[in-house]
Amino acid sequence: MSCSFRRGLLLFSLVLFLYVPVLRSFVFATHLLVDKANKQRIVLMSDYHEDTKASIPQRIAILNAAKKFDAYLVAEDNGYMCDYVGPDGVTAYPACLQPVLDDLVADPINFDPNKDRQLDLSVFDPEADNEMTPLLLLTHMARAQNIKGHTVECRQPEKISYRNGPISASQVCAAYDALIVRLAGYNDGEICNAFYRHQLERYKTRIAYCPNFFRHLRASSKNLKQALRSSFEAEVLNAYKKIEFENYVNDYMIQGVSQAKAEILASKITVELEEGQDLYKAFLMYLYNFLIDSAVIHEIAIHGQEPIIFIYCGAMHVHSVLPVLQAMGFVLEKVCDASNVAGQSALDMDHYFDLIAVQLNESIDAQSQRSFETIPFLDVFNMKKFSFIDFLADAPKFNQASLLFNVPMSLAGMLLKNQKSQNSLITN
Repeated sequence: MSCSFRRGLLLFSLVLFLYVPVLRSFVFATHLLVDKANKQRIVLMSDYHEDTKASIPQRIAILNAAKKFDAYLVAEDNGYMCDYVGPDGVTAYPACLQPVLDDLVADPINFDPNKDRQLDLSVFDPEADNEMTPLLLLTHMARAQNIKGHTVECRQPEKISYRNGPISASQVCAAYDALIVRLAGYNDGEICNAFYRHQLERYKTRIAYCPNFFRHLRASSKNLKQALRSSFEAEVLNAYKKIEFENYVNDYMIQGVSQAKAEILASKITVELEEGQDLYKAFLMYLYNFLIDSAVIHEIAIHGQEPIIFIYCGAMHVHSVLPVLQAMGFVLEKVCDASNVAGQSALDMDHYFDLIAVQLNESIDAQSQRSFETIPFLDVFNMKKFSFIDFLADAPKFNQASLLFNVPMSLAGMLLKNQKSQNSLITN
């Protein structure tokens, strides 16, 4: 993966992370996976940021498909919008979301974005042109239509605190500590648990790169906007560079390069912030992204009874969970990637769901009938009918090395090896 691409993806992720209303975003890629053992299917949708008119029709298409196929919809949805954020309070927009923010400010450490607060969801209009992304408020819109929806976003305390809200830096740290304790208690089988352990061990290593910075945050009664001082920039920048170096080493190793050579190649890449990019935001996002990845895997692991699961999140998260899902037994049927041609990079989601309807209906039938029939691969897409799509790849020909898995080659290999051993035991 090129240095410029990784930096671009990080910058786009930061825009979504803070929901700054300057760019719109859209689904630019999808991965259709199937578990051949129980015929469960997963649709992974990747988010990308660029000005487009596609976000509203995509949002409607996702909701319509989730309702039609009775899918379990998992999204990296913040769960709120703000009209005002300041040290004295936070005002929700629309007003019906105020209970969400009141709960967040009152108890950021135990805040549950999926709690049933008996909100009046009738105000949510999927056709409204007032959001920058199909992701934002998607779970509320889903619940308004009696669609099973769950957000895996868990960084709300940090976001409000960073925007000068009434949540202290020490509370943000405590909220993350609580999430990490919860993650450490997951027991979703050998493969998932190995992934969680790896993520937690890497987090402990990375947080140790800047002990003074986190000692300061854990003791601060100020919010993050007020607490983040320039005196910690050198320590945090050094930690950020170490993390970027590790990411590039992993990228090269995923492409088949030995660790020694990967380290040499990665050392030649100059790690620097893009103009206007905030060091603390970038560092904290890199540090805590794994919580979203782990939450996605956990939701899939505990919802094996759902014939169809839609996952909609940023591209970094999608590429991080892909190798874990494959190790769990999911097989790629079709990859749709419309990111390679400028000006035509948003997928026509209505047409996409029409094209995979046979496969999704098969999953529904298989779940109810416990069928063990062979699953046919998706028919070839008709490029002329797909107005927004630029590139389609059959899974057997798809170059997995081009993906940003964000999982070391050694871990991915170990997970796949474990799965093959288990399959061998079952067949024998």
